[in-house]
Amino acid sequence: MDAVVLVDGGTDILMRGDEAGLGTPAEDMTSLAAAHALDVPEKIVACLGFGVDAYHGVNHVQVLENLAALERDGAYLGALSVSRSTKAGALHLDAVAHAQAELPAYPSIVNGSIAAAVRGEFGEHPAQIALFPHKLHLVTTLSRCVS
Repeated sequence: MDAVVLVDGGTDILMRGDEAGLGTPAEDMTSLAAAHALDVPEKIVACLGFGVDAYHGVNHVQVLENLAALERDGAYLGALSVSRSTKAGALHLDAVAHAQAELPAYPSIVNGSIAAAVRGEFGEHPAQIALFPHKLHLVTTLSRCVS
C-alpha cells in the first residue's frame, strides 16, 4: 500500500483542541491515531463538506485559521469543489440516495448534508432538520486536503 486517505465528513478533524467548538473530537482523534500507526509512506486527510459540521459547534473561521497554519507549514495540499454537474458529484448523489433507500432507519446527517450542498441547497434543509433538529449552514461542498 502506497498511501492512506482519511476522509472526514466536515472539517472538524482540522481542529487543534483549543477552539470554541470541536465537533466530534473523539471520532477524529481515533481515526488520526489509526492512520498515524499505519506503516505507509503517504498519509493524507481530506475534508468533504466545509460547513456541514456547524451543527456540532464548529466555528469555520477557526477552521480557516487552522488551514492557514497548515499552509504556512507546507502541509496544505489545496481545495476543490464537487458540483452536481460533474460525474463525481452525480455519482456522490446517487450513492447517498442508494444508502438512504437501503438503510432508512440509519440516516447519515453528514452524508445527507453534503448531498444537500451538492444539490445547491443552503441553510435549513427540511430533510436534515427532521434528522437533526438544529439549523444547518451548508456553505459549500468544498473539499480540503492536507498531508
